[in-house]
Amino acid sequence: GVNFCNRSSKGYWRSIHTDIMKATILEANGNLREAEKHWRRRLETATYVKTQFPKHFILGRTQLANNLIKQNRLLEAERELRIATKAAIGFFGKNSEGTGSRIQYLGIALQKQGRLQDARKLLKAGLRILDRSGLPRDSYIGGSGRIVYANVLVDQGNYSEANVVYESAKEALAKNQYLFEKIFARNPNLILCLLKTGRIKEALRFISDAYHIYRNNFGKDYYMTAEILGLRGMAYFIENKLEQAAADFSKSIPVLLAANITTTGDYSTRQRFNHITDTYIDLLSQIHGSHLEKKLKLDASAEAFRLVDAVRGQSVQSALGASGARAAIGNAELADLVRKEQDTYQQINALQSIVCDTLATPEDQQDPAAIENLTAKLDILSKAHKSLLMEIKKLYPKYSNFTNPQPATIFMVKKHLQPTEALISIYSTNDHCYVWCIPSKGEIKFSKSNMGKKEINQIVKQLRKALAPDPETLGDIPAFDLQMAHKFYNHLLKPVESGWKEAKHLIVVTHGSLGQLPFAILPTFAVKFQENEVLFGGYRNVPWLIRKVSITRQPSVSSFVILRSLPEGDSKRKSFAGFGDPFFNKAQLAEAQKKQNIKKPAITEPQKHLQVRGIRITDNGNLDSEAITSSHLGMLNRLPDTSDEILSIARALNANPEKDVFLGKRASEQKIKTIDLSDRRVVAFATHALIPGDLDGLSQPALAFCSPEVTGENDDGLLTLGEILTLRLNADWVMLSACNQSHSCEYVVGRDNISQKINNRNFPVPERR
Repeated sequence: GVNFCNRSSKGYWRSIHTDIMKATILEANGNLREAEKHWRRRLETATYVKTQFPKHFILGRTQLANNLIKQNRLLEAERELRIATKAAIGFFGKNSEGTGSRIQYLGIALQKQGRLQDARKLLKAGLRILDRSGLPRDSYIGGSGRIVYANVLVDQGNYSEANVVYESAKEALAKNQYLFEKIFARNPNLILCLLKTGRIKEALRFISDAYHIYRNNFGKDYYMTAEILGLRGMAYFIENKLEQAAADFSKSIPVLLAANITTTGDYSTRQRFNHITDTYIDLLSQIHGSHLEKKLKLDASAEAFRLVDAVRGQSVQSALGASGARAAIGNAELADLVRKEQDTYQQINALQSIVCDTLATPEDQQDPAAIENLTAKLDILSKAHKSLLMEIKKLYPKYSNFTNPQPATIFMVKKHLQPTEALISIYSTNDHCYVWCIPSKGEIKFSKSNMGKKEINQIVKQLRKALAPDPETLGDIPAFDLQMAHKFYNHLLKPVESGWKEAKHLIVVTHGSLGQLPFAILPTFAVKFQENEVLFGGYRNVPWLIRKVSITRQPSVSSFVILRSLPEGDSKRKSFAGFGDPFFNKAQLAEAQKKQNIKKPAITEPQKHLQVRGIRITDNGNLDSEAITSSHLGMLNRLPDTSDEILSIARALNANPEKDVFLGKRASEQKIKTIDLSDRRVVAFATHALIPGDLDGLSQPALAFCSPEVTGENDDGLLTLGEILTLRLNADWVMLSACNQSHSCEYVVGRDNISQKINNRNFPVPERR
């Protein structure tokens, strides 16, 4: 093809067609990053002829976007598709196949991100446009569009409507065997939909055909083989064939967990993974204490506990995985191994896709020798991938443990608990909530309630109205719902109370929205709020859980075990380093230098205006408001109360306020980077927390410190995630006391954790906690 282009094409066209061919071959071999270079060059060349040939510009954008989707770089793909869609409307018209297909591609990019409502609207509009354009219903674009639209409905849990759309697609593809096999018959979302609507026998027929193809061609360790087996386990569970279901789950789930799909998969794949694992957890709870449990030689409670931690650990590690990858960049050899492992994984996926496409063709059109050759290549790549993983684990065990830790067992937890501690693990499925209580000594307690995810989410949302308000005055803060909070206590902790009632410290591991709720504020028995002449004074007599025990939150049981396995820190470390109340502009510095005595609002005056850290205020208004379109560091409001906070903690830890506390102008990015933080037991940051897009040009999460116009230093005043990962820390506790938005739950975890720990060590805690 390249030789042909060199002979018959000139200039731009030779370059465009050559890059298309090279990119296509590279993608087919799984070399997505190398293919991307050619797609970008092809687009750059098409830009030169955009005016005369806009179709090539639109197509180039789409091809690049599809490459980015395969790399799971979905936001970048979305940007390219938005540009392509806008150009398609201008060139092809609103009711053309070109516009309809671009809108569908954009909908797919949003679906893979989990933005289902927007994806549904776009896909529906795309189908409507394609119908108007006269495109045949059994075409690839039309057929796949209907199936993707139905897939979104399944992701939303709208199974009945999805069934109708699937039936429509099935009817349209009835005469196109290749497309029917390729995009319909082995669609796992279709199978899930059939299971959820009670069409079990039909689902099992699809499962049987798909499992036969995947198992015979890719083996039992192929992800799709394991996923189909997991869906069959769901079918058997629904039919109450518990022994067959347990057999399928026990074979499929280890493979699904090993793939770490929370990091590598799209939204639909993660949803199906959750359905499969939740069903297995439900099965284990059902056979707990039964004859079947003995027959299977299984400790159902312990197995469910291990599985819950593995599932929960995946979501935790997906957040930490990128950090680990960044940390690896500092080691050239490790970075090279990680890159090779990722590239090999992509090549395996690409070859599997080719084999699946080949197997979807009619048998008389298949080439058995070619299929055998492809599967042989797959086997070689799979072995190479395993070897790379083993080499990484052997040479860099800390990195491997960080990015892919093994799930913790009950025995491991007991080994690391101190005599006065108990660990509480809570996990919810759609229909149930499971709680394990593991004391340092004594019997493990397990309970199951009929409170599912939906009800838990609603209760957490209601309770947080008083915990994370948006007040202008103290009087705007709503009353805390004590009755609902006690209901939570009764469902979650009361049934396993006998396991932790002797403990002084609880280590709590939660799941989902429960991570946004500090357990300290759960009342241990029913109580009504008593009005008091002092604002909020009525809460002083509430029997909060924190009055009984201190509470430490952990993201997963594995992280608890890893932390407890670390060696003790140097006893000679200094007690504290704290940073807070930075100046974001010269006006704030000048105001502070006046040292005027400003009367603080009394606690009994509910109408005084507040400065609340949970609401990121700038000179132009709330930073979370869509009305703010441009902002920079100097616009952030100062947070003078953070000085009191840092100084209070310093006093509690007997730190030296002159040497260990950095406030105002001293709270600078350069100070944080240059001071030796590796010899501090506790490090605290109290300032604004920012996420990408909060400030102009900000592409990483960051903490805001003194503006360079105040300090005169070369730094930009923003301590970004990448810079935080380079800090040398050896602290027992690191606190971030920042915004209380849903994306910064560190505020709840960090503040509760340190305050309760200090309290139990008899340190004086400031009343304004």
